[in-house]
Amino acid sequence: MKFPLIVKWAITDKCNFSCKHCYRSQRKKEISRENANMIIEELHKERVGCVAITGGEPLMAKEFIYIINSLHEKGIETEIATNGYFITKDIISLFKKNGISTIQISLEGYNSEQNDYIRGCGTFEHIVRNIRFLVSSGINVVLANTLNHANCKDIDNMVKFANDLRVAALRFEIYIPIRDDINGLRLDEKDMQFLKNKFSEYSGYKNIILPVFHSAINCGAGEYMTMINSDMTVSPCDLLCDHVKSELHIDNEHSIKYIWQNDLELKKWRQRPFDGCMLTSKNHFTDYRRMA
Repeated sequence: MKFPLIVKWAITDKCNFSCKHCYRSQRKKEISRENANMIIEELHKERVGCVAITGGEPLMAKEFIYIINSLHEKGIETEIATNGYFITKDIISLFKKNGISTIQISLEGYNSEQNDYIRGCGTFEHIVRNIRFLVSSGINVVLANTLNHANCKDIDNMVKFANDLRVAALRFEIYIPIRDDINGLRLDEKDMQFLKNKFSEYSGYKNIILPVFHSAINCGAGEYMTMINSDMTVSPCDLLCDHVKSELHIDNEHSIKYIWQNDLELKKWRQRPFDGCMLTSKNHFTDYRRMA
């Protein structure tokens, strides 16, 4: 594929949370307006249908409003993944003005005890209040829940809570301890079996988005999906932004398209044997880092 179909873009690494399951390093890089213009022009030129803006916490980016306005001016559909903390009346007006109808917000449990253990004291009530604000304002909210050893048994309660919030969809993700699992959140074999059974129960629900377990299904990372990092490098997916990234940086000499097609790290990624997401297994990730 000459250019990715799906583009995620981390416009900042800054974040106001320090979540226990976060896979990002404590970097402070952020996209400048000049670099943002370079990226947006190419995305427009390549006719990318949709861009998912992420971070860090994207609403903390200095150029957040400029980037959102610029993407809209170029006719590029935009989605945003946020922790939901900075939602205000003005932010909702910005979303509506730029045709942003769907926002993904992360919540790690159906109550403050579960969520705040991961995201910090007081975050549950604040985020839930903002989710209700968004929903009542006509914005579709996709609720993202990362399943870990501490919360996975409460998946039914999370589904009920999402329904009570009247969100458009509930997306379940799997905690992947890319860094050392110092908080004991890694899913064990019993957890995984429990979730597989639960996912089979919810497989027919249109408003529940489930992770892919089947090893024969390629997630598309580095094949038709990419991540643009805040340091102007390119990664196969957002989970790999610290570990698998292009040697080349996006600049006046190296476009996203050039890097996508020619960078040695991305080529090596595509040439690896595919046996499911390497991040779902300790061995897969260790073996790839050894290869690198």
